[in-house]
Amino acid sequence: MPYDPRWTGRAVELLLRLGVGQVEVSGYHEPDPALVRYRLRGLRLGADGRPSPANRLLAKVSELAQAQAFAEPPPEPVVRLLRDRGEITDEEARLAQHVPVADDLCVEAESAGPGTLAGGLSLFPAVLRLREELAGASPSRVRVGAAGGLGTPEAVAAAFAMGADFVLTGSVNQCTPQAGTSDLVKDLLAGADVEDFATAPSGVGFELGARLPVLRRGVFFPGRADRLFDLYLRHDSVDDLPPAAREQVESRYLGRSMDEVWAEVVASHPDPGQVQRAERDARLRMGLIFRWYLQDTLRRARDGAASDRLNFQVRSGPAVGAFNRVVRGTRLADWRSRNVDDIAWFLMQEAARVLTDQWRRMTGSPADPVPVPA
Repeated sequence: MPYDPRWTGRAVELLLRLGVGQVEVSGYHEPDPALVRYRLRGLRLGADGRPSPANRLLAKVSELAQAQAFAEPPPEPVVRLLRDRGEITDEEARLAQHVPVADDLCVEAESAGPGTLAGGLSLFPAVLRLREELAGASPSRVRVGAAGGLGTPEAVAAAFAMGADFVLTGSVNQCTPQAGTSDLVKDLLAGADVEDFATAPSGVGFELGARLPVLRRGVFFPGRADRLFDLYLRHDSVDDLPPAAREQVESRYLGRSMDEVWAEVVASHPDPGQVQRAERDARLRMGLIFRWYLQDTLRRARDGAASDRLNFQVRSGPAVGAFNRVVRGTRLADWRSRNVDDIAWFLMQEAARVLTDQWRRMTGSPADPVPVPA
């Protein structure tokens, strides 16, 4: 979790103890010491005389500076700090300057987070060029993939046509039997179209104005989350809220009093120090109460109580609406048939058809048909 280095440190400690050798990270603007420690632990010379990392890292990026930070070797001050702490060996520290922080960069477009103004058609080629510019400084070639908006074969084909080494789907997987959410949410997503999505304040980075893509059709969550952020900007504490606004938030959003929510925050918050600061800072306390709602709406969507459907937070994007259009009239129209491997096979197979047909039109020559599995 990029907003809490202690959480990252605990997670890395667990990953190393369990021997997890491949990790995906998202939201980090630069690799913090814990991530560098994970990357360098077990780094050694391979049989070919080149550095061989024991742990592989895929980093999702949405800015050029972010991409560069993960495509380059880890910063020397961080490496030195880890060595001095005894968290990496002298040999691992010596080899650190010969490997990039990440093996793979996944360029996220349409992620709706801070700093993601550039769309995929602008950002992805820029990251590819950055990779080539850095290639001379590192013996390891970082792979660059694409994510965001990949809900149709045409979108996947476009990513590979731009030079993607791989693609990563997201929203379409929220509407599958394997997705960890309720059947009611999956029904809502299966009925969504491209324009049935919006952005809403995020529980992580709420005070900074961070936003995430969410479903808006059939729920009130986006508007209610925006209302909470507006109240946070305009008022200094929950006691400063207009009585009508407070009553609305408690009865329609929270489903309980703000005092009851605060008691739950105090009992369950992972950072007791922040809770103690909030006891003295009324505005921080208000922010934590509002963030409770943003986190609790995820649980409500997962549990799927129909009586609270309007407060469901469903993190997804237009790609699932585009996918719904493509599969109309097929067995994949029913989300119960959309196993994640079926979706991946369908998108890749049909993307191959798109690229083959496009090549035939451009060259005027026949092409071998794409094989269809039995």
